[in-house]
Amino acid sequence: MAIDNAELFSVTQRSLDETQLLYKTSQRMSVAMGVDDVIDTYLEQVAARGTYSCSIVTYELDADGNRAMTVMRGRWSPQDGLTHPKDMRIPYMHDDLDEALDVGQTVVIDDVNADPRVTERLREMQNRQGRPALAMIPLMVRGAKHEERIGLVILTSPKAHRWSNADLQPYQVTAAQLATAMDSRQQQLLLYERGQQVAILEERQRLARELHDSVTQLIFSTTLIAQSISAAFKRSPAEGEKRVMRLLELSQTALAEMRALLFELRLPVVAQPQGTRLMPEAAASPLQQNIQQSIVPGLMRLQRDGLAAAIQRYADDVQRDGLRVEIDARDYPLTNPTLRPPLAYEEALYRIAQEALNNVVKHAAAHQVIIRLAMQDKAAQILVSDNGRGMASLDEAAAGGGIGLKTMRERAEALHGMLFATSVPGSGTTIRVVIPM
Repeated sequence: MAIDNAELFSVTQRSLDETQLLYKTSQRMSVAMGVDDVIDTYLEQVAARGTYSCSIVTYELDADGNRAMTVMRGRWSPQDGLTHPKDMRIPYMHDDLDEALDVGQTVVIDDVNADPRVTERLREMQNRQGRPALAMIPLMVRGAKHEERIGLVILTSPKAHRWSNADLQPYQVTAAQLATAMDSRQQQLLLYERGQQVAILEERQRLARELHDSVTQLIFSTTLIAQSISAAFKRSPAEGEKRVMRLLELSQTALAEMRALLFELRLPVVAQPQGTRLMPEAAASPLQQNIQQSIVPGLMRLQRDGLAAAIQRYADDVQRDGLRVEIDARDYPLTNPTLRPPLAYEEALYRIAQEALNNVVKHAAAHQVIIRLAMQDKAAQILVSDNGRGMASLDEAAAGGGIGLKTMRERAEALHGMLFATSVPGSGTTIRVVIPM
């Protein structure tokens, strides 16, 4: 009876110790940030309680998802404590032990020199390290179809050793925790990297939209003005000179916009070595100075003079003989800052008006364009309507390689707005955008 009680007490105490170890290990792992932190926590919390050297290895996969490399991620030993061996990456070699390990079974080898399952490479490696006894506990996680092995907990001894359940139990009961925590941190890292890729793609799309909406529109305006200079000089030298000045002004503005976009793409500038002298820019001529002083980019004009004035100036640049642009802003708060929409909203409306006007000039063969601005029902609204040739299908126009309608819709949707487009062959096209405040 006394022996039974002692055995019962021993089993109970061992169970209590395992429960406490699981709790403390789980608690420490829950605050570990990355995979390496999780591994260090495991080694400090579990391995440091034992008398055997303990290593954690993981696998690198090839393009087909097969194990390609075995990587040592951390080690604890009674002699050295916690260490991180460098350059411990060796090609993965399949052997007879994989069958048991891949289904989650612990593999024990009391002596590599006496166990026929041991490959020559493993035997040489363990003898070189002076550790003939080893036990391998697989780290298993749930995969898409079945459990997958992502690594191993490896115990080694400096002499041949018969492994007992008591030796292995602390590592076996915590291996599932370790595997789950490692896999969770790895998935978090993958999500973060994918998030960065999405952010990079979104930034590329934003820059493409800005390039289209700023520089492309300005170049289009300069082309139209350049085409009209000859006729303007014939009518009046003063008018021709005015158009030349405006052409130069728009060219300078386009250059400034392009420099701004290139600046956004540029990597951070490395500090110049001491004594390095940058070459000064060439001094501007009086004509260039006069032009530079007169440059008011569209967005700056928008902020200074308001949405209607900025659209009117752009309309003046792109409209040609036979095309009349009328702007109706009677229902729009032009000057009251408390009633005007935020600048980001007005910028979106301005860019949409730009694109719509360009489409009219390039494709519509219209004689009249009406642009209406309004603040109604707690929403900023713009309507651009022309009396041109119209289109049979706006969907076909959107899919035809141009990005105009697409960028207009993207700008509206970025502010939770909506774009409505209607077109009738022979009767023109109407673009209406509503952006809620």
